[in-house]
Amino acid sequence: MNELDHIRQIKDADIDEVSMLVRRCIDASCRESYSDRGRTYWASLYSREMFSKYTEGWKFWILSLDGRIVGCAGLNRNEIKGIFVAPEMQGKKLGQRLLNFVEYYARSRGIKRLFLDSSLNAVDFYRRAGYVYLEDKKYETDLQSGMLGVVRMMKDM
Repeated sequence: MNELDHIRQIKDADIDEVSMLVRRCIDASCRESYSDRGRTYWASLYSREMFSKYTEGWKFWILSLDGRIVGCAGLNRNEIKGIFVAPEMQGKKLGQRLLNFVEYYARSRGIKRLFLDSSLNAVDFYRRAGYVYLEDKKYETDLQSGMLGVVRMMKDM
């Protein structure tokens, strides 16, 4: 990490920017894997109105670069709850940097195994990082289609 970027815990003042970042990531990166309605529902969980309720009890970090939030990651006990990188910054190893940070944090807290529910478009990212497939899952949503598909994965620390 250089002096121009920084990973830190989220502050209330960051929520609007993080919400917009997550919405842009889901819209750009998940277009081929999820319907418009599915992406809208998923992004709504990170809206200002829902953010505190949805992330209650999590550790949540942001990655800033030159003072701009370009990524974020959440951890709830031993479960990674999402890693998002701004679409224009993807492919620059920032997602890997966030994942390494979350794994380091987990290990430093004695967590021996991490789980996650990967979006369909991110399975290869997690596989390259050593996560293994457990099962396909579907989350019930309040959408008419009713389900949002993910892949359950895990990694021993």
